[in-house]
Amino acid sequence: MTPQMLSRLAKTEVVAHRDRPGAVTRATASARLVQIATFLDWYFVAVLDPRIRSAQTRRELKDRYAASINDLKSKIKGSGSKHPTQVRSLPTMRFKQLMTAAYSNPEAIFGRGKGASSTMKRNRAVFLLACEGLRPGAIGNLQLEDFKGRYLEIKDNIARRDEAPTSGTPVQKGARSNSVNYNSQYTITLWPWTSEAISDYIRSERAELLARRLKNQSKGFLFLEVLGAGPIRNRKTISLVFNEAEVRMQEQGMLTRESGDAYVKAEEYELVAYTLRHSAATLYVAEKGGSDQTKSEMKDRFGWTNNSAMPDLYARRAAFDAAAIDIADWWESMRAERLKLQRKADT
Repeated sequence: MTPQMLSRLAKTEVVAHRDRPGAVTRATASARLVQIATFLDWYFVAVLDPRIRSAQTRRELKDRYAASINDLKSKIKGSGSKHPTQVRSLPTMRFKQLMTAAYSNPEAIFGRGKGASSTMKRNRAVFLLACEGLRPGAIGNLQLEDFKGRYLEIKDNIARRDEAPTSGTPVQKGARSNSVNYNSQYTITLWPWTSEAISDYIRSERAELLARRLKNQSKGFLFLEVLGAGPIRNRKTISLVFNEAEVRMQEQGMLTRESGDAYVKAEEYELVAYTLRHSAATLYVAEKGGSDQTKSEMKDRFGWTNNSAMPDLYARRAAFDAAAIDIADWWESMRAERLKLQRKADT
């Protein structure tokens, strides 16, 4: 078996969604069964078959293995199409509020107090890039030269690390895939607050970190570890940015679920990088409409394949949200009219 296949089969660390403790998606469960089936196929061919002398026993065992393998592969169907309400997006105004808080008051969201090595500006830039729709792996994979001020180039930089990648190494999704043709190299236009946050980090924390050392250990990467001033080596470092921001924002009441949000069961919104990515995609289509041109632009901006159905999913979600807002406004006007008539009747 290839090391990648073996790693996927053996990996058990999974973070379940807070609404469904211990659950995994249909696609994940299906993929795991396929991996087990692939292992059984390899085990029979490479281990058992050469060691069984009886031709009759070999045929019988082969048929039983084949039946088990086929059963595993077909037991759970693929993920199929998602419903728009399954998209874990924040309400538009709440999403904008979080971006405003992250840019305007990073001390309250990312500050670690006096005496600690500062990562406040780095973490603010990471957070706002997730709000732009970048995946965590892509954020940790950025080179300094990829930042063009107003623009950001997304590409595969893993070879710049000069070391063998591990399962935790940040990498742009699909950059090394031979089976799926992901849009893994593209350029996006940044919002001005994101551009300013990155520039601020480069001028201050990043420059100060490198100035303390005789040798530049950054290898040209944009975001650096405090210890050693080298590139971020594990995606967990990036995940911690959102974990800490979630705690701070919860304390300030920013993640309390809106009463009219029927899509989320928990009392508070979950804050991970993909929550912000989903919110960015929902905001994009809500602002620009669900035309074919917008959907094509979304494939370029969010790194989806050319035949991806994700833009249609977000377009439908935006339509659902717009309908809910229209009903809410209508309901408010009805209540106002009722109160107006009641006051008139009382006088």
